[in-house]
Amino acid sequence: MDGSRFLWGMQPAHPTGDSQSFMLPVRGRSDVALTVESAGRVVARATLPRRLTSPGVRVRRLTVRRDGVYGYLFSPAGHARGPAVLAFGGSEGGDSMIAKAALLASHGYPALALAYFKAPGLPRRLVRIPLEYFARAARILRRSPGVDPSHLVTLGVSYGGEASLLVASSFPALFHGAIALVPSAIVTSGLPFGNAAWTLHGRAVPDQAPIAVERIDGPVLTAGAGRDGIWNSAGAVTQVEQRLSAHHFRFRHRGIVYPDAGHVVGGAVPYSPAPTTQPAEGGDPRADAAGRADLWPRILGFLDRLRAR
Repeated sequence: MDGSRFLWGMQPAHPTGDSQSFMLPVRGRSDVALTVESAGRVVARATLPRRLTSPGVRVRRLTVRRDGVYGYLFSPAGHARGPAVLAFGGSEGGDSMIAKAALLASHGYPALALAYFKAPGLPRRLVRIPLEYFARAARILRRSPGVDPSHLVTLGVSYGGEASLLVASSFPALFHGAIALVPSAIVTSGLPFGNAAWTLHGRAVPDQAPIAVERIDGPVLTAGAGRDGIWNSAGAVTQVEQRLSAHHFRFRHRGIVYPDAGHVVGGAVPYSPAPTTQPAEGGDPRADAAGRADLWPRILGFLDRLRAR
């Protein structure tokens, strides 16, 4: 998704007059004041306390200079080891997966929200991103508190959904499964178009090459939108499922398509304000909302089953 066009449908007031969004702080609570007006008259008021992390979740910022990667590592309270998630977004770049990683940690799953471009110390464009960069982040996550190193999972959205499949299939010794939301099943050009998006061992990953998802060493969950306005994510889900079945994939795999939803269903976290660009992303806002409400519990269920092993 193009982060430069991804604006919330509602904008909260701010005393400084700065443009604000509903992005919550990484730590602590944020109170959102809601006011409903009709014909210029206030008819209702409410205050909604919201937080990304539950009490006890620890947050550590990773920097390229110190750690070799940029992101935020969320570690749940307690010491029991369990599955962990390496999460990354799409063409918006930057720290777009903080909310998902924080929520996963609040459910007991360590998660690293990883930026791979458009962040301090990283490339400005989605061009020739080394897949080894994701492997480096995975090794950091494996050594983190509460992580079962044999159960690391990739989770990506849009271009990140493509990367989720590509990274998990390229480094099966590091990852035990992949979650790919509104993905591509083939390697897509970088941005600007005409440039390679990814490299492996210093060489460009060929554009339009099918992703060898059968190499993934663990379960696979994909989700697409039937009315995706960005690319054919529903077709990608079908391609992944067909390829896995053709190779007699030994792990559990599931592909879900939300027929009337658009690309924003890949946001997964339910009950979020809708973007003003929703028509360009495709789909129906109600189908997007219903899809997110269905998808998030499926992601948690995917991780719950890994924990139960």
